[in-house]
Amino acid sequence: MNTYRIARTAIAAIATSAIVAFIPRPAQATVPTFTGSGSGFAIPDGNSTGAFSDIVVADNFLVNDITVGLLLSHSYIGDIAATLTHIDTNTTVDLFNHVSDSSNLNGSYNFNDAFTGDLWTVASSGDSSFTIPGGDYFPTGAGSSAKVPMLTTISGLLSSGTWRLKISDYSPGDAGTLGSWSLNLQGSSPASVPGPLPLLGAGAAFGWSRRLRKRSRAAL
Repeated sequence: MNTYRIARTAIAAIATSAIVAFIPRPAQATVPTFTGSGSGFAIPDGNSTGAFSDIVVADNFLVNDITVGLLLSHSYIGDIAATLTHIDTNTTVDLFNHVSDSSNLNGSYNFNDAFTGDLWTVASSGDSSFTIPGGDYFPTGAGSSAKVPMLTTISGLLSSGTWRLKISDYSPGDAGTLGSWSLNLQGSSPASVPGPLPLLGAGAAFGWSRRLRKRSRAAL
């Protein structure tokens, strides 16, 4: 009787180990990310149609963070507006739009909702000979220094498709150039769901343990 109990305990331990080996582990969290760069262009002076450059994204995930970087020069920030459009959904957000000042741009300017730099405040700190330092700024809309978060519009969009940067110059007399631009997207993907194979493995382990118990009893 004691020998039977010992064998039964060993069988249970082996079966449990086999079942645990087949139980799927939780999927590791991943943060999908895309980083790409686009070509530059001369900004048409006094032309509201402006010029644009595209970045095509093949990766497909839900966007929950976005950073846009501009290598930009212009002799009058108040003349110009910069927008980003997801062409596939016709979704457009402002980076900045008619900042009410005459300061110059000449540097690398990055835009993200979480950045604390205020482009309007910095621009107003100098005169027409002042160059706004490159740095990290929050996006603003037309005619106002208030933050206009890009994610209010973009959050939840699929990353795949064509992202277009457009810069327009609404007043003649001052020229500018976009040297290049960058797009960084971060997001989330649905967690992977375990398929049926691990569950079939667990069932097989149960069946195997039952057969082993029967053999053990017959031997005793």
